[in-house]
Amino acid sequence: PLHKAVVSTQSTGDYKRRVVQLRSYSPTTPAPQPSGLVRATCWSEEVEECYRFQTAGYRDVREYCHLQGVTEEEVKRWPHNGYIKMLLSRNGAFIYFNKDRECQDKDLHKCKIFNYNGTE
Repeated sequence: PLHKAVVSTQSTGDYKRRVVQLRSYSPTTPAPQPSGLVRATCWSEEVEECYRFQTAGYRDVREYCHLQGVTEEEVKRWPHNGYIKMLLSRNGAFIYFNKDRECQDKDLHKCKIFNYNGTE
């Protein structure tokens, strides 16, 4: 089973604290299947985003959102550049990413960019 992070705020007197609970989550429909893929040959923001999702064990933002039951707007991002800030990996661990580029040139060949029905 996959895990979904549920964040809530609890107030106790003058204090507020964020509570993160992991709950089992099973999507009812299969994840969208890509129609093809290309390997990255040079760095771009699209490659950076794919690299971060693939580091967490997902194909891309579509698969992550489908399996975690969140929308693209709910994915945690750095405000100044829009890069992924935090993801919940397939094994339930939180993965935190730096503000700057993480996909180095030596790792470009590992990154796959998926196409869906000839789009993107």
